[in-house]
Amino acid sequence: KGKKIKQAPKPYKLEDGHYIFKFKMKATGVNKKTKESFSQRPALFDANKNPFPQSTSIWGGTKGKVAFVAKGYYVPALGAGVTLQLRAVQIIDLVDPTSINRVLSFI
Repeated sequence: KGKKIKQAPKPYKLEDGHYIFKFKMKATGVNKKTKESFSQRPALFDANKNPFPQSTSIWGGTKGKVAFVAKGYYVPALGAGVTLQLRAVQIIDLVDPTSINRVLSFI
């Protein structure tokens, strides 16, 4: 009572009128309860909700939607905060290196 809780850094920032979010997902690890190792990656889908090939490069400027889970935490040194854990990504408008080369060749 009467104490202020320290706030951890937010998982987003505002730049030039746009919010930039930071999502996290552990690629590999060990389950604390079962002691089994695991590996994971976000599910990728195209604009029509079909599975997206993992081998395709996704470049900056690509537009999409993300599915995530917000998890709260408290650490005395950092304070109370929230982390955004990535679950899936839907690619709406893909920017790939071949389209960049075509654009640059016309300049």
